[in-house]
Amino acid sequence: MKEANLLLKEKAWDEAIPIYRLILSEGNEGVSLYNNLGLAFYHSGKLPEAVLYFEKALKLSPSNKQVRQNLEVANAAIDHEIYVLEKFFIFRWWESFYLSMHPDFFAVMTLLLIFVFLLAMFALLFRKRTKLIKAAKWVAVLAILLVILFFTAAIKGTRVMKSGDARILMREARAFEKPVEDSEQIYLLKAGSKVWLEESQDGWYKLELINQDTCWVKDISMEKI
Repeated sequence: MKEANLLLKEKAWDEAIPIYRLILSEGNEGVSLYNNLGLAFYHSGKLPEAVLYFEKALKLSPSNKQVRQNLEVANAAIDHEIYVLEKFFIFRWWESFYLSMHPDFFAVMTLLLIFVFLLAMFALLFRKRTKLIKAAKWVAVLAILLVILFFTAAIKGTRVMKSGDARILMREARAFEKPVEDSEQIYLLKAGSKVWLEESQDGWYKLELINQDTCWVKDISMEKI
């Protein structure tokens, strides 16, 4: 890894790539490993491979700003001509929230808040002081709302990290409206495009694109993120 990183620093991209791949072949993985391999591919002009390994790095660390920036730069260089639909600001906030921390953090916070909720309920049931009861009610309500929020964030973050359906196209592909040869071509998917495989049928593959549209392709080369 040190040798490959040194070659990367010296801009010997083509020499670093096989060393990083050797490390991967031995069953290793990691954010730095995937990110550095993505950088080596990007600078050597192999954009689909760069996107693939930046995506792999981001899957391990969804809140990593450097990896996300590298992925955005690589995607911009490809010019997919298919764009993400603009999200309402609440959904943008929600996405940035559950990606801001590791799912384990939200899981631990959920358990702590459940404990706080139980303490508040204990105070409500076994204490007779009016001021304490009023405070305990507010604590119980706030705790249960935060439990729902953090628990949902933990589930959402875990799904993002464990998502196994997303794939990167390794070469350009024509996309059709239906799984037949004489169907209308609706997209020309660029190599490096991120897609989700929905189903296969007689050699055809139904894909969901990043803009949430669907299409059919045939004889494609894909790599799983």
